[in-house]
Amino acid sequence: MPLRRWVARYGDHTITLCNHWSFVPGRGKGEWLDIDGRTVLSGPDALVNMGARLSGRFVLSGAEVEITGLIGWDRVRYRGQIFIDGTRIGGDATMGTVERDALEARLGGGIARYLVIYGLVQLGLPFGIAMAVIGPQGWDGIPIFLKTVAFAGGIYGLGMGLTWYALERRALARLYPARAPGH
Repeated sequence: MPLRRWVARYGDHTITLCNHWSFVPGRGKGEWLDIDGRTVLSGPDALVNMGARLSGRFVLSGAEVEITGLIGWDRVRYRGQIFIDGTRIGGDATMGTVERDALEARLGGGIARYLVIYGLVQLGLPFGIAMAVIGPQGWDGIPIFLKTVAFAGGIYGLGMGLTWYALERRALARLYPARAPGH
């Protein structure tokens, strides 16, 4: 799958944040941070964790600095940012607003609202309709259709809603710890 790179210059050093993911186990290389072509930090695949945070202290140009690489996913594409001592020096300028604001908006209404909107309506209802359409129909097809939509859609929507809720809370806490719920 695609290799994404975000590059920043700091003094006479080149810092590169990379992400390479794959749906095939063992094919994705995860994410890593290079300084002048040498890998100094690496982590697991950001696809599984819906984002990644790589951070460490290094000596650059005679001074010790903290380098942080963030990779976030807004359900459309990955975005990355590179920070030195908390100041962004490279990467996607919109990441701090797009992903964080989207995560906060989805999680801000609490778990019940999340399960209704994102679980039942956005995931469960389409799934339930699809299962009812491809499923067997008898003479009393309409009641069976409605039962299938309600049952299959409800179970799938609640299950997937809980899963996505947990993943997105973890992503918010990992990428933006100061803004996470309960902080």
